[in-house]
Amino acid sequence: MCLLNVKRPLLLIRHFNSTRGTRKANLPENDTIKSLSNRDKQFFSQVEKLRSSLHYDPPVLTKGFYPTAITKNGVYIGSTYLEFPSQSLPQLHASAVLDPKHFCRISAAPNATINGSDAAQRLIRGKRKLLETMREETKRQANKDERKLYILRDHGVPIQLLQHHLNIADSWLYKQGDAYELSVKKIFDAISFDSSMLIRTEDGSSRVKEWPEEWKEDMELYFTVMNRITTSLSNILSENEGLSQLRLKQWNVYARREMVLPPQLLSERTEVTPVVEFDHPKGSAGKISIRLQNSNVDGVRPISIVFVGTFDTKQEILEKEYF
Repeated sequence: MCLLNVKRPLLLIRHFNSTRGTRKANLPENDTIKSLSNRDKQFFSQVEKLRSSLHYDPPVLTKGFYPTAITKNGVYIGSTYLEFPSQSLPQLHASAVLDPKHFCRISAAPNATINGSDAAQRLIRGKRKLLETMREETKRQANKDERKLYILRDHGVPIQLLQHHLNIADSWLYKQGDAYELSVKKIFDAISFDSSMLIRTEDGSSRVKEWPEEWKEDMELYFTVMNRITTSLSNILSENEGLSQLRLKQWNVYARREMVLPPQLLSERTEVTPVVEFDHPKGSAGKISIRLQNSNVDGVRPISIVFVGTFDTKQEILEKEYF
């Protein structure tokens, strides 16, 4: 019986012998393909298309709900108030800049390496795709007067560490008794933080106290994580073509006894989820905020901690300056 007349299942991949010996790969060499019938050539062409389709191009953005204003309990679209929006916020998948190893793994073709020049090229393409997508996205949102808020995915930070930041913020507020909010601000010095904090109470009064020495290590850990995320995303605010990051010129931190975002804007996952917001540059300054808050679970005290980084859009840095 002639083998060429036998019907093959679509996904069957056969081994062929050529004048160069038996191949270990699934597909024949080019010189072997030349000797095949048109039917077999069509078959192997379909197989090659199938294999190439298995290459995964990770998405940058998953669409969602875009509010024009937010409150603790609901959102606005223009002048219309909604307590329960129909969707959660859009999601930004940022592994290309925040978790490169994960990006190289999920973007690799089957049996491909996650190291080497091919992985490096995929990573550069992924960074450029993220940059182009988010620049176009944030400009579009600015023209529509919509808040540029995104659930941050694939950020590379362990969930346990994010929860630790919230637990520490809770302890800071608890140790100040009647404190509703603690805030710290630093200008022109991104590596250290001020030795004083502003404390606000529920009745609207405020006072200034020295930052306790025993809190310094936790604050530095929190700052390191937030600085890495915001600085890595900072070139979204820039108009330059390159992948260089912008310089952080000022940062603020707020810890509050409330949820700063309505829980219905977040996904149904129960773990702590960072939410990033881009504030389109005004003059030479642009802002990136990272919000963390406790999950909407009964019995859990509402705690939020917000990092706001202000970047100089005219001054770029090299990654090695910070990391």
